[in-house]
Amino acid sequence: MHMKTAKLVLLILLSLSGYNSFAQNTTSMIYDHGSGSIISYENEIYVIGGYSWNSNKSRSGAGKLEVYDYADDLWTELSPLPKKRSHTGQFILDGNLYVIGGFLYQGNLTNTVFKFSIESNTWVTMKPLPLPIFKPECVVLNNKAYIVFGSKGGHGNQQLDHTYLYEPSNDSWVAKTAMPLSVEWGTALAHNNKIYVFGGGHEVGYAIHEYRREVQIYNPDNDSWSYGNPLPQDFYTNDAGYPYYNISAVKYGDKAVIFSQASGSGTLFNKYVYIYSFPTDTWEKINMTGMLEGVDTSTIIITNGCVLLGNYVYFGTTSGTYLYRLNLLLLGLTGESQWIDSDNDGIPDCWETENGLNPLLDDADDDADNDGLTNLQEFIAGTDPHNPDTDSDGMPDCWEIDHALDPLVDDADDDADNDELTNLQEHYYRTNPRKTDTDGDGLSDGDEVLIYGTNPLIVDTDGDGITDYKELFVYFTDPRNPDTDADDMPDRWEIKHGFNPLLNEAENDADNDGLTNLEEYYYGTNPRKADTDGDGLTDYEELNIYVTDPLNPDTDGDGMSDGMEVYAGTDPCDPLSLFKVNNKLLSDGILVTWTVTEKAGRKYYIYVKTDIDWELVDYEGLQDDIIDNGDGTNSWNDASFTKSNSHRLYKVIVVRE
Repeated sequence: MHMKTAKLVLLILLSLSGYNSFAQNTTSMIYDHGSGSIISYENEIYVIGGYSWNSNKSRSGAGKLEVYDYADDLWTELSPLPKKRSHTGQFILDGNLYVIGGFLYQGNLTNTVFKFSIESNTWVTMKPLPLPIFKPECVVLNNKAYIVFGSKGGHGNQQLDHTYLYEPSNDSWVAKTAMPLSVEWGTALAHNNKIYVFGGGHEVGYAIHEYRREVQIYNPDNDSWSYGNPLPQDFYTNDAGYPYYNISAVKYGDKAVIFSQASGSGTLFNKYVYIYSFPTDTWEKINMTGMLEGVDTSTIIITNGCVLLGNYVYFGTTSGTYLYRLNLLLLGLTGESQWIDSDNDGIPDCWETENGLNPLLDDADDDADNDGLTNLQEFIAGTDPHNPDTDSDGMPDCWEIDHALDPLVDDADDDADNDELTNLQEHYYRTNPRKTDTDGDGLSDGDEVLIYGTNPLIVDTDGDGITDYKELFVYFTDPRNPDTDADDMPDRWEIKHGFNPLLNEAENDADNDGLTNLEEYYYGTNPRKADTDGDGLTDYEELNIYVTDPLNPDTDGDGMSDGMEVYAGTDPCDPLSLFKVNNKLLSDGILVTWTVTEKAGRKYYIYVKTDIDWELVDYEGLQDDIIDNGDGTNSWNDASFTKSNSHRLYKVIVVRE
C-alpha cells in the first residue's frame, strides 16, 4: 500500500480469508475470564483473573493466568494467581508481570501486589500499594511504573486522583502529585516521556456520573499535570441514550486510537473511533458504521482494556472466553468518510483507485503481483497489490504475513524469535522466524546454521537415525556424517552395539566368532553374539563353512535347526535332506530302518504320522528295541501296526545328548 497519509482508520475485517465481519475470534481460552485484565508482551497476550464478585464467583478464570500465542493461535495455562481477583492493574518490567490491586474473590478491594516471572512461571508477593484500588491504570515510562487514578469501589464520589511511582530497584511506592481531576474507567498511554490520561467517569453521587472529556498530561520531569485538547464534544453521545465512559486505547505510531463502550446498556460498542495526534494535540473522528454491517457489537467488551500486536487490536468479549481482534490500517480516509465499495468486493473504492485496481470490478480474488496474496488480502494487510515485497526488505509480503511479521516495515535485520538469525536469514533458510527451533531437535536455528552447519529443517541432518542434538551433546559424533570415524560402520550401529563411534574398530572381533566387526555389520549379524540366531553354529561357520543363513536358525525350513542338521549329518540348506527311512512290512508290524551317521553318541527320535499329526516315538523308550544292523543302519519295529491300520509315514531326527 502506498503510504501517502499519516491518518489512521480502524478497518474491521475478519482475516485474510474473509471480509464481511467485524473481527476474528481467537480460539477459546482455557477458562472463562469475565472482566479479566489483558496485557501484551513479546508477541503474546496474557489474560489475568476474572470476575470475583459474589454473584459471579463461579467464573472459572477468577484465579487463573493464561497466555495467547497469536502466531500459533494457541492458549497455554500458566501458574495461577496467589489470590483470585478481577479488575486489576498490570504492567511488565524486566520480563516480570506485576498484578496490582483489584477485587478479591469475596468482592472487597485489595492493595496487594504480585510479581510473576515470565521466564520461571512463578509468583512472589511484593510491597503493597498504599491503598486498596479498583482498576488502576498502569503506565511504564523509563523502566518505572506509574499508577494513575482508579476507584475505591462502590458508588458515590469513589474515584481517585492518586499518582504513584513504583521503583523496581527497591520495591517501593512513591506518592507523586495528584491529578487535577479524579476519574475512573478512563485510559492512559505514554508518549515522549509523558503520560496522557483520556476521559473517564467522575461520580458526583450514587451512580451519578459526569463523563469527562479532559486529557490530563503528566510530566515526570517536574512532577506536574497539565491539560491537553479534550475529547470531541460528542464523544459520549450514544444513539440509545447511554453515554460512553468505559474507554480504552492503544498507541499506534504517534497517535492514540480511542475506543469506548456504553454504560448501562450491556456492552454496546461505539461505532466511532477517535484518533488523537500526540504531536499536534488534535482529534479526528472515524465513522465505522459502514464497516460494521452484520456485526453484533454487544459481544465486544473493553472495560478491562485492549492491547496492540502488530496491526491488530485485541479486545475481550462478554463471554470471557474469547478475544476479538481488529485490524488497524493506514488508509487515506478522513473525518466522516463512509465505507464506499461500489463493486461489493470487500475493498473500498478509495483504496482500489489509489492502488491501480478497478473499483467497479470485483477483483478481490485476483493476485495482481502474483505474490500469493489476493487483492483483498493485500488490502487487509495494507500491502501494495502490485509489489510482491512492499517494504523492499527481501522478504515477500505473503511470507511475512504467514509468519506474523510486518510487510510494511523493513524488518529484515530484526530477529523476531531471538535465535541469532535475522528475519531475512530465516526466509533464506526457510526456517520459522517465530520459532527458535524450527525442526524441534533441541538446537536453535541460529546454532544449526551459524555454528554447527546442520540443517535447521531436519531433526537428523545426516540421516543416521540419531538426532543432531544427541550427536553433538551425547555421543559427540558429527551430525553431518553418518560414519564419524570413517570405519564403514555407521555411528548409530556402533552405538547400538556398544562400540565407540569415534574409534575405528572395524577389524576387531568383539564376540570372537571369527568375523570382524565390519563383517558383522555387512552381514547384519550381532557383533556381540557369536551365534546370532542361536542355532548352535557360529556366525563364521554359517557364512564360511556351511553357507547357511546366520539370521535364520533353520535355513531350509525343514523343522530342524541348522546346527542340528550339521550334527546329524544332513544338509541344512536342503529341506529334502533327511535321514533316509525305509519301511518293510512284517507279519508282526513294520520294520523302520534309517541311515546312521558315522558320528557316535547320537540320540534319535522317531516320528510316526497316521492320519494328520505326527506322533513322537521317543528313542529312550525304545532303547532295547533299536537294532544295529552293522551296515550303517538302525532299525525299529513298529509292532503296533497291523494290516487293519491306516497307512503310516515315518521320520527320524537326531538331537544332541
